[in-house]
Amino acid sequence: SFAKFGITISTDYYVLLSSFCVLPSFNRCALIFLGVLVEFSIDCVFLQMICPSHKTPTVTKLTGKEKLVPAFLSVKGLVKLHIDSFNHFIETEIKNIVQANNRVSVPEANWWLQYNNVYVKPPTVNDGSVVASRVSPHDCRLRDLTYAGEILVDITFTRQHEIVSKKGVLIGRMPLMLKSSACVLHGKSPS
Repeated sequence: SFAKFGITISTDYYVLLSSFCVLPSFNRCALIFLGVLVEFSIDCVFLQMICPSHKTPTVTKLTGKEKLVPAFLSVKGLVKLHIDSFNHFIETEIKNIVQANNRVSVPEANWWLQYNNVYVKPPTVNDGSVVASRVSPHDCRLRDLTYAGEILVDITFTRQHEIVSKKGVLIGRMPLMLKSSACVLHGKSPS
């Protein structure tokens, strides 16, 4: 029974669960479920509960790989990777997506629409005044609002054989990652 280890498996699947073993590699387990080998990581405490004879190796000297992780985390941190990825999306990739599909046309009607530029504005809230004011993540939490920025696009289109350009046309809203380049907290200290 796996219940004593905090694993609950529906009784319908007990027949299908044919094998559970601790793999020779450190902190890995495998089970055969529905005929498929499923391998997963477990922590040392859980591993010793399952297999009391398993001894956790003691690390006395760090090798090259073990030195890289702390060094990498001290330079980049855990969150920085996600923020950089999100910034790349809103500054580069969203523009590539729009450029790949930048023109819509109806040849029979001699009409077309072209997306020229797309950008994401920091979150704002409209309190009934003419000018929308910037909003912080804290304000959004208090007001039960989504912390989202506006996706705006500059367009050019034809209207009765006349070419018209408009800037800052709202095409949607997108939730923003805290401390990303579109966030009001970007570049500010934690205090």
